[in-house]
Amino acid sequence: MKMNNLANAKLSFLLINILMFTLIFFLFLSYVTNWLIMWQSKLILVIIAISLFLLLIRGTNVVEYDSSGEVLIIKSFFFFYNIKSKVDCFEIPKDLIYSYKLEKGFLRKFLMIYFVTSSGKKIMKYFDITHFSSEEINKIEKDYSFLEQK
Repeated sequence: MKMNNLANAKLSFLLINILMFTLIFFLFLSYVTNWLIMWQSKLILVIIAISLFLLLIRGTNVVEYDSSGEVLIIKSFFFFYNIKSKVDCFEIPKDLIYSYKLEKGFLRKFLMIYFVTSSGKKIMKYFDITHFSSEEINKIEKDYSFLEQK
């Protein structure tokens, strides 16, 4: 199963840009005129600022998840305009994974994978899957059904 959330990250980035330019426009308008005197205008600015803050917290993290073979491959990078940051690639054979956990918070979602190294050391690695839809998260949960057979 192969999943990529680049489209959702691009949409989030577009919304961040729109809100930022709208906020700058209204602040400039308030500087040029006395437009901010009305309380409704102040409320609009506060709503725009809060929306922008929430979108910035969510970020533009992109995760490519591929579990189609015997090896789990997860690539993670940040999207900024059309520039990718350094790609963090994680590959591990599925038989070394002994557990997983999905953390769903108010604004963020994380996939935590617990595995054993060849030396026997237990390690946890986490990935930001905030932009994954609930359908994709359900697919990830089904993908780890092989752990119940161990």
